[in-house]
Amino acid sequence: MGNVALLGAWSRRFLPDRPELLEDAIRSRFGAGAERNVLAAREGYEHCVVQRRQTRDTAMPKPDAMPSVDRPRFPVSTTDSRTISTGAWSLERPLLSYSCSACGVCALFCPEGAMSRTAGGMVVDYVHCKGCGICVDVCPVRDAIAMEEVVA
Repeated sequence: MGNVALLGAWSRRFLPDRPELLEDAIRSRFGAGAERNVLAAREGYEHCVVQRRQTRDTAMPKPDAMPSVDRPRFPVSTTDSRTISTGAWSLERPLLSYSCSACGVCALFCPEGAMSRTAGGMVVDYVHCKGCGICVDVCPVRDAIAMEEVVA
C-alpha cells in the first residue's frame, strides 16, 4: 500500500483539486477490495507537502538558457520482454526451499514475471529469470529462496 500512498502524494502535486480521480481509478482497478487502497491514497494525499524555496537556494537555469547537448538517439522498442529468453545469460538463479509459503510476494516484485503461483506452490520460469535476486530480498519467509550459481 506504500505505492498507493505514493500515488496519493503524486495526485496532490499534479492534480491538487481532484483527488477523487485517483480514488475512482483505484476503485475501478481493485473492485471490492479497493477501500484499504483508497484510504492509503488519501493518507498520501493529505501528508504530501510541497517544498518551498529557501533564501539560500540557488536557482536552476531555465531550459532555454541551458547549453544544447547532442544526445544519442535510441530506437524505441515495443517488444514484450516475455518473448525474450533472458535466462540464457543469467549467472545465478533462485531456488525455492520447503519453507516457501507460496505467498506470492516474489511474483509481485519479479521484473520479468518469472515467478508464478500454481496449485502446488510457487514456480520459477528459468527461461525468463535473469537472476537479479529481487525475489530473495522481498521474500518475507526466512530462507525460502536462495540464489544458486548457474554452471555453464
